Amino acid sequence: HSHIFSYEASPEENVPSTRARYTDDDPARREVNMSCAEFLRWAESDAAHQCYVSWDFPGPDDVPNDGLDRLAEDIPSLPEFAINETDDSASNTAVWMGARRVVAQSHYDIQHNIFAQLRGEKTFVVAPPSEALAYRLFPEAHVRSRQSQLEALPTTAAGLREAHLRPGDVLYLPPLWLHRVTAGAELSVSVNRFQDSRENAGARALVRAGLPPALRKPRKDDLPFPSRVALLALWLRFLLHRACGGAPSATAADAAAAAAATVLRPHLESRFGLLHERIGCASWAPSLCPPRAELSPSLVDEARAHAEAAAAALDEWIPAGRCGARREDESCAADAAAADDAARRELLLQQHAELTGRAVVGVPQLCGFLRCLALGAETWAT
Repeated sequence: HSHIFSYEASPEENVPSTRARYTDDDPARREVNMSCAEFLRWAESDAAHQCYVSWDFPGPDDVPNDGLDRLAEDIPSLPEFAINETDDSASNTAVWMGARRVVAQSHYDIQHNIFAQLRGEKTFVVAPPSEALAYRLFPEAHVRSRQSQLEALPTTAAGLREAHLRPGDVLYLPPLWLHRVTAGAELSVSVNRFQDSRENAGARALVRAGLPPALRKPRKDDLPFPSRVALLALWLRFLLHRACGGAPSATAADAAAAAAATVLRPHLESRFGLLHERIGCASWAPSLCPPRAELSPSLVDEARAHAEAAAAALDEWIPAGRCGARREDESCAADAAAADDAARRELLLQQHAELTGRAVVGVPQLCGFLRCLALGAETWAT
C-alpha cells in the first residue's frame, strides 16, 4: 500500500482528436468518497492506505456551491506574489490536505507556483528542468503526464535542492522545475497559487499554430494515410530543427532529420523506455519504419513554411536556441543556465511532438512513429 500520491492529467481540450490516452493500471490508486470528518480521522490515523484531497478555486466567481465557499473566504488573493509574465492574468488557487508522510510523486508544473504551508510540515526536493531525463517522465499521452515513473528520486540527478516548509513558510517553484513533496508526521494543509508563464504561453502558441493545412480537414482526406504520416514526420523535423536554432526557411530535410533525432532520442528512451511492454512497443524494430515517402515539392514547401510559422510563434515566448545542452560543470552559472534553457525548449517540443503525433497516427502507433522519427534521415527520406 503505497504512500505515493499522484494525479491524472486532463485531456488536451484544444485537440479533441487526441483524447485517447495510455491508462494507469496501478491497483493501489483509487478514488474514495467520504465526508470531511471521515477524511480527517483517516488522515490522522495509522491507516495503511494514505489519502490526499485538493480543492481548486479558479477565481472569485468560480467558488463551488458545496459548503466550500466559507473556506474560499479564508484564501487570500496574495497580490504581493502576482507574476504578470503574459497577457493572461488569470490564476488558480488550490487547497491541499493530506495524511501524514504522504508523498507527492516527482512532477513538474508548467505555471509559476507559489506554495504556502498552513499546517504541518512538508519537505520539497527540487530539481532544475535540465534533470528531466533522469526522472523518466511519463509520456504526454499518459494519464500521468508530467510525473516521474520512478517512485524514488533518480540516483543520477544533479543540482537537487531541498526545502523544509513549516506553517507560515512560502516557496516559489519556477515553471518546469521538478519537485517531490513529502508531508511530515501530522496532518498537512497547504495552499498554492498557479500563475501563467512564458512556458505555458509557448505551449499554447504551438497548439494554436496547429498542424500543416494538408493534415487538417478537409484536405487530409485527400492524402493516403502513409503520406499523412510522412508529412507529419517532415513537418516535425523542420519544427524541431528551427526551434533548436536551425536556419529558417532554407532548412534541408536531411539536416532537419538529424537535428530532430538529436532532440528526440534521449527523451524517447527516458519517457518510453520503461513502458515498451505495457504500451505495445516492445516488438518495434527499425525494419518496420518506412524508408521513403513520395511527397510533392508543394507539400514539402508547405511543411517547411508552416514549421517556420509555428517556430516563430514559439519564439515570442521561448526564443530559439541550442538544444541538447547538458550540465557539465555544476559550479558554472552560465553552463547551468544554458542547460536549463535547452531543457525548457526540449520539454515543450517533445510534448508537442507527442501531442501532434497521437492526433495523426493515434495512441497505439505513437511510440513506433516517434522511434522511427528519431532514427534520422534513414526514415521518411524525401
